Amino acid sequence: MFGMSRALQKHNTMLLRCTYAQFCGFCVFAGIPAIIIVLIYYFISEPCKLIYFCFLLMNMFGLFDILVTVICIKPYRIFFMDLFRFEHCTKVSPQTRYRLKSININILH
Repeated sequence: MFGMSRALQKHNTMLLRCTYAQFCGFCVFAGIPAIIIVLIYYFISEPCKLIYFCFLLMNMFGLFDILVTVICIKPYRIFFMDLFRFEHCTKVSPQTRYRLKSININILH
């Protein structure tokens, strides 16, 4: 009957990879530290430096999630590659040393 187009298959594969990476990151950066914190408070009942490290890992999940989204999803990746691609100007001064290559300023007017 009707099959999925090749572009739609690639898009679904890209989203599936992103979902797997985010799930693994959630388990590593949020799930395991949360379990460690609960176990430490249940068995030891005293704060220790491991708890601070676990909270740090839990906060790093947000950065990991953003990084995975930017790397795995192609439109975001292309946007950031275009955003950070610099082209050297002919006139060199502290104010105009670099200019952005692909951002159109006229769309704001």
